This record gives sequence, structure tokens and C-alpha cells, in this order.
Amino acid sequence: MLIDQVLHEQPLVHEACLTQLHRAQASGDLAGAWRAATAGLLHTLCTFADFRHWRELLAAFERCEAQYAAAGRHPGALDGLRADAVHLTLPGLDDARSYEDPALLPRRQRVFEAVRSGAGLQPDERVMLAKLLVDHDGMRNDLARVEHLQALLNDIVRAPGVSPLWQGRWWTLVMANAEYWGQIVLAREALALAQALLEQHDLPELALAVARQEVLLALRADDMARGQRAWAAIERLRAHVRPALLPQGLRAQAALQLRRGEYGAALERTALILALCEDHEVPERDRAGYIELRSVACTGLGRHDEALAILEGLAPTQHGGQQDVLQALIALARAVKALDAQPPDPEAQALALEAIRRCEALGFTRFLSSFPVWAARVAAIALDAGVAVEFVESALRERALPPPEPWRERWPWRLRVQVLGGLQVWRDGVLITGLGAAPPGRPGASRRPQRRPLELLAWLTAHPGGLPAETLMDMLWPSLDAEAPKASLEMAVMRLRKSLDSPEAVRVADGRIGLHPGWVFSDVAGFEAAAAAGQVLPALDLYRGPLLAGERLSPGLQQTRERLAARLAGVVLDALRSLRAQGQEAEAAALQARALAAEPALARVLEAGG
Repeated sequence: MLIDQVLHEQPLVHEACLTQLHRAQASGDLAGAWRAATAGLLHTLCTFADFRHWRELLAAFERCEAQYAAAGRHPGALDGLRADAVHLTLPGLDDARSYEDPALLPRRQRVFEAVRSGAGLQPDERVMLAKLLVDHDGMRNDLARVEHLQALLNDIVRAPGVSPLWQGRWWTLVMANAEYWGQIVLAREALALAQALLEQHDLPELALAVARQEVLLALRADDMARGQRAWAAIERLRAHVRPALLPQGLRAQAALQLRRGEYGAALERTALILALCEDHEVPERDRAGYIELRSVACTGLGRHDEALAILEGLAPTQHGGQQDVLQALIALARAVKALDAQPPDPEAQALALEAIRRCEALGFTRFLSSFPVWAARVAAIALDAGVAVEFVESALRERALPPPEPWRERWPWRLRVQVLGGLQVWRDGVLITGLGAAPPGRPGASRRPQRRPLELLAWLTAHPGGLPAETLMDMLWPSLDAEAPKASLEMAVMRLRKSLDSPEAVRVADGRIGLHPGWVFSDVAGFEAAAAAGQVLPALDLYRGPLLAGERLSPGLQQTRERLAARLAGVVLDALRSLRAQGQEAEAAALQARALAAEPALARVLEAGG
């Protein structure tokens, strides 16, 4: 049967469906033509990769449907169920159809009941129908139904008889949906299950999907090394997968290029993707994601008008939820164009707020994902205006985006560390007290700080760019104090992460250790950035006192304390001279008093410099 060939992805199944269709039509075999057209469309809709002859298949499908209706006949129950599944996902092929069509509701219910009961269905076909249901619900942005189906399939997909191919396709679907909706834990779990399948079976299609997911997760974590490894895996797989599937992997590569700022290279890769789409007759509606990449690349190149024209040209092919997403993308492109304008566009703030409102309505937290700096600027405008605050803060935490001004302390930081004036740490806005382990033999006692992890935290906070591991070993464990400083440093990092309850906060890469700039606000980093920008008031806001005031410091940290005090003196002296040159003596006196309150040791310096 053709449906078996579709389920098992046999070679040339597409051609087999067309051949059987032509034979059935020539002999007047209505049922045979119906089944061939249905199988061909299901094959296209299952992978959404090879769309060749889909119009011919669809025309035959509709003719058969009309002939059955005219004769007062009905196909068998199973044939009818497969036809229902085709109807649910046809809007992805035919722009004249809509996922929001009320006539699809009873069809969806019939398919759902069949998936839930499994009666009369082969195990693989049950999973296939579930996949088509998820595709339909996902295109309607109906997360509740998607999650319901995913929960329902947890046991079904592991049932005896479900082939590795369809297990892999299911976990691929879960990975993609979870990543899109920001369900990162679920995406990682599905990825692990897919990787376990690959250890037992040779499934190039699944391997490509896994590599693509690795790229997307690497982009979320800002882990370019992981992304590059996944890029290389996609390159190796290009010779082993069907050409129709390549655009999915190439798209992930283009996304990595965009994040790295390689906009011209991403534009070239997008041209290859669209050429493959043309070869396989991908409908305009389904090319939208690839065409959007062209728009993003043009934005990166500063070609804002071209980027907008590309997005606006997609409007006729997008409907329902897809149209809503497109309009949000257009609003974001307009906001970026206005923010990038020279001289500044007076409409920039209003356009940014409109874009954020559209994203909030969709729950679209990945706005401007290729441009973290622009995303942060748009988010900052919304926060300052009090617009969509909960949504914006959730998006910023999820994406670990730092603010446009590095000294901006009021931001939804996961962690906020203060060492100027004394050590204090806040997690999600709540002060953490008593970092460290309970005293030995007193598990119920108050937690006391562990010296080395807190010293490590102080060093990392005082050096925002991070430090070489060897430097930290020398500072924290001089040769006479520790026989194995490397192991001691690894233990201190582990304990610090545990104390902060945030493994992502401390980054270890390429022989350096530092705090994650998107997760952790360091008052030293903010102060240094404000001082470098000549922003004296933000610098004073953050300089609440000398580095670890009242603490006896090691020689290295003592030097850092003195350097920061000198930096404060320099920025304050510059501001005082400017104010006095303008005759603003009262303002200068107030500034000097404030600086001395923060750092009394500046008295001689300010007096001599004044």
C-alpha cells in the first residue's frame, strides 16, 4: 500500500504516488485515485520538504472528494480520517485556505479521537496523525493543545511497533516547538532522546534535525563554540540527506552567521536555501521563514528599506497567526530603522512600543533574536515607558540580555552582585543572606560563607572581563597553600555556582573564568562602564564605598581597590572642572560632597585637583 511506503519513507515514494494516481485516473478507479492523492499529500505534509506536483495532487484530491459527494458515497473510515488530516494542514500549501477555518474543527476532533484511542491505526500512522495535529495547532499558536498532544504522545511514541524513523520525527517536532515557545528544558530533554536514538540507528534526517537544534540552543546560550560544532555536523550531513531537507540545516547555519555579524555570508546562504526551495516547489507561504532571513541580513547590513520591503511582500501569503507574527516582524523592522536613523527619528520610541505590544500579544519573546543589542534597546524603551513590563522582563530573563547601558542596575538581572562598599548578592531581586555551607555537625544552623568561593566571587566581580584560570589559582592558592590549585579552583567554581543557585552565572571557557554578562550584574562592571563614558552620576550611584569595605584584602584585591578609587577620582574631577567652568558652583559642591561620602580617601585628591 502507498500509505506504508509513506510511513516507511521508501525511496521514490513521491513518484510512486503520482504513478498510481495516473493509473487510477486512467482506469476510472475513484478509490485508487483518492488513496494515491491522499498518500502523496500526506508525504508532502509530513516532511514539508518536497512539494513537487503538490498542485496536481491537490487538484486530484479535490476532484475525488467532489465525485464522492456527487455520488452520495463516502470513502472508508480510515481513508476519511487520512483525508481529515490532509485538510488540517492544507493551509500550509494553499494560500486560499486558513488554519482558522471553523470547518476544520470537526475534522480536528475526529483525528484527535483517533490518535487518543489508536483504534485501527498502525503505530507509525498514529504518530504521523499526531504530528499533523501538532502542526495544525502550532500554526494557530494554540500552545495549550500542542502541550496536550505532546503529553498524550509521551507513552504512545515509545510503544512497541513505533519505528525509529517516527520516534525521531516526533522528538524532532517536540524539539522545534519547545525551542520556539521558549520551553528550553523540554527542548533539551527531546534533544537527549533524539541523540539516544542516533546512538542506535543510522538516521541522517534525525541527525540533521539534532544538529539544527544544537545551533539554536547554542544561540540561546550565546555559546559560539557549541554552535560551530553543530555547524560542522550540518556540513558533514549535507552529502547524506535528501536535497529537499537541506534548507532546514542551512537555515540554522544562516542564523549562526547572523549572530556572528556575518550578514553578507548569511545573505548568500539564504540564496542557496531559496534555490533549493525553487527546485522542490516549496510554496511561497512556507518559504516565509527563509525569506525572513534575507530581511534580517539586510537589516544587519543597514539596508532597512530593503528589509521592510521583503517582509511586506510576504503579507499576501500569510494568514491568521502567521499574519500576526509577520506584522510583529514588520513593526520590529520599522522600530530598528527608526532607532538606527541619523539624526534620530522622533517616532522611534512610539514604533518600539508598538512592536513590543504586538510581540506581547503573541507571547513572542524571541523578538530581534539575531540582534541582541537592538532587542535590549527596544526592551529598555518599553520598561522605561511602563509598557508590557512583565512580558519584557520575562523575555530578558529568558534570553539573558544585558541592558544597552552597562551601568543600568534596574534591569531584570538573574543575579546582582555588589562588592563596592561590601559584598551583597541578589537573586531575582531578593537578597541572598549567608552564602555557604552549614557548619559541620549543625545541619540546621545558619549557613556561613565559605571563604574560597566568596573570594572567587569577589575577584570575578572586581574583574568583569574575567580572569585566566592560572591567575586565579595564583591569587587564591599560592604554592604553599594548596598542593592541587587546579582541583581547588574547580571545586570553588562548583561551590560558588551551587551557592548562587545559578550554574550559568559563572562561565568557564578557553582557560578563562568570568561572570556571565547577561545573567549577572556586577557593580564594578557598571561603574567602570559609566566612568569610561564620563557618566559621573551613574558611576557614583554604583560606587557605594571602597571595594569590599571593611575587609582585609589580599595584595591583588588591594591594588584593585586602589585602582577603582583612582578611577572614581578621575571621573569626578573631570565633572567638577566642567561644572566650575560653567559657573555651576553649587552643583560642583554637591557633587564633591557626594563623592567624599562614598570614598572619604578622595579628600586630598579632590582638593588638589580642584
